[in-house]
Amino acid sequence: MRALTIGQALGEALLRRDMAVPQPGHGQLLVKVLFAGQNTTDPYVLDATASSSYRHPSHILGNDFLGVVVDGSREALERVPRSARVCGWVMGDTSVDGSYADFLVCDADMVVRVPDDGYDDKELAALPFCFSTALHALTSNLRLDLNPKQKNHGQPVLVWGAGTSCGAYAVQLLLLSGHEVLAVSGPESKATLQRLGVEHVFPRAAIEETVQSIRSRWPSLSHALDCFASSQSIDACIRCLGKDGGLLHALWPKDACVQQPANVAVSFDLVHCMHGKRVPILDMLQPAPSEAKLQRDRAMATQWFSYDRGALYRLLVEKRITLLPVTEWGASPGFGSLQGLEGVQEALHLAAKGRLPSGKIVHRIASSNG
Repeated sequence: MRALTIGQALGEALLRRDMAVPQPGHGQLLVKVLFAGQNTTDPYVLDATASSSYRHPSHILGNDFLGVVVDGSREALERVPRSARVCGWVMGDTSVDGSYADFLVCDADMVVRVPDDGYDDKELAALPFCFSTALHALTSNLRLDLNPKQKNHGQPVLVWGAGTSCGAYAVQLLLLSGHEVLAVSGPESKATLQRLGVEHVFPRAAIEETVQSIRSRWPSLSHALDCFASSQSIDACIRCLGKDGGLLHALWPKDACVQQPANVAVSFDLVHCMHGKRVPILDMLQPAPSEAKLQRDRAMATQWFSYDRGALYRLLVEKRITLLPVTEWGASPGFGSLQGLEGVQEALHLAAKGRLPSGKIVHRIASSNG
């Protein structure tokens, strides 16, 4: 089969045509990839320094996918039938299971059934990784209760960078579980956040004004999620927390500009823990996650995924999740000239050079279910 791996030259993704079709193991499915979503983390693996702990020439790139089940182990096919349309994410870049390929294998309890109607395949293909990143941050790290049936009495939570993909899904998860969202974003995202139901949207550019407004109106704020993850934004989030401190989770490891108060715990983690498996990219975490943490995160993930038995499928069927707009690479003006895996290769090379157009990008890998 065809698949994208790390090339020999620096910053190069190699399109190989000699890869063996992977064989599903216990509890796994073989999926034909129809669409693959591109994420901002994808080009990191092309940087030898940034990815030194987890890059390998055999690793297939890509995380997000939507596809059709063509085979699986006996146990997996008892839960997810052949020909089922599913979406999910795999640990591409750091393993041989990547979505930038004709086929991939994945765990049956880490996919979501594609609803019969009401959603665009391309938008669903871009959902799982960003949604999971937000979910993992809010539950495993900020220790918040996201049960949609549990009303959390308006507990305030700050989301800095709420206009990002992860931020937008974090906002929705918080609102569904009854939290009060304090969103910080650029002006281009304000209307979208308000349509999602956010009442409090603060300008990201006016940092001092935003920090002072939040501190004065929510003096006991104790939870913050930084999706922007710069030293400046981490600094601002720390200052927004109340006098009793609290928890701040950042989606990228950056040092704050100011001294961290003793009563503020700042965390960085990797969503890959949700798969419950030790893979090379987890070497970025020091100390390494314990086996107990990996199993807790995996158990949480299966509560939300698990084909048509998890919380995410129910939210999709009930139309309680608003998917973010995407652009199909090679099919829209200004977004590449190639499609398929060649188009992924083109887009990754542009991303590695910092020349990728803004917006969430999805790639059509196969033209049909057949």
